[in-house]
Formats: sequence, C-alpha cells, structure tokens
Amino acid sequence: MDDNVLFKVKIQRWQGAVWPDNRCPWLVAAGRREDDSPDDFYAALAERARQARKA
Repeated sequence: MDDNVLFKVKIQRWQGAVWPDNRCPWLVAAGRREDDSPDDFYAALAERARQARKA
C-alpha cells in the first residue's frame, strides 16, 4: 500500500481506508478498531499489504 496514498477515516469503532480520487473519494476497505490486537483493522491491512509485496 506504500505505492498509493490512502487516507484514514475513523467513526467511533469503525475505521476505513479512502482513496482520494479527484472526482469522488472511494472507501476501499473498512473494519473495526480492536485496541492492541492483530485483528485491528489498520494493523491487519498493513500486514496484508506486507504479505502481498512478498508474493
């Protein structure tokens, strides 16, 4: 995910990743916040990106 800029969006326990298109922003992924857990949305998204770069 380091080749694209995504913005963080947070609403209560929900978190999202938004791609800023010039015409309309796109919510490309979303999940729940889980404090200090590998299941936290942003932690899991970052790990999936690391794994995808290895493949």
